[in-house]
Amino acid sequence: MPSTAPIDAALERVFGFTSFRPYQRAIVEDLVAGHDAFVLLPTGGGKSLCYQLPALLRPGTAIVVSPLIALMKDQVDALVENGVAAACYNSALDADTARRTLARLHAGELDLLYVAPERLLNDGFMERLDDLELALFAIDLKAGSVATPELLPPFVPTAGDPESMGVADLLAMLEAEESTSLTDAVN
Repeated sequence: MPSTAPIDAALERVFGFTSFRPYQRAIVEDLVAGHDAFVLLPTGGGKSLCYQLPALLRPGTAIVVSPLIALMKDQVDALVENGVAAACYNSALDADTARRTLARLHAGELDLLYVAPERLLNDGFMERLDDLELALFAIDLKAGSVATPELLPPFVPTAGDPESMGVADLLAMLEAEESTSLTDAVN
């Protein structure tokens, strides 16, 4: 069994935590080891850490797809404040900022890039990933965003087979309100 010392050290150094919430350690260890995951956690269950931490411990850039621009910005701001090379790529960026973000991605300067579905589906973005080393590919959805038909159906076929995209790991993260059943959250 591989040592968990690097995981524990990064957890404390970057995020300031000395222990995990329920299920987080197993998820993080699996992703660091190169396994795929589908994770369903309640609101406040700490699902973001489940892809952020492995992204820092694996070579390459993690692509995180999230339809919530305000939350994406909050996540990136917090990561950058903690010394993580993170950025977002969404429709709220002006053209110059979007170009600089893509330049940083192609220069290998980012640990995590949060991407809105509309950017993922446009501008040849998926083709841009062909020549990059990706740490993982995470789809981070809130229960309410899953019910938005215009976001999920076109996105899922575009992602296609992760092996054909050269993506190291595919991670689907879903946060559900405690009153949401698994069937309701996924359907």
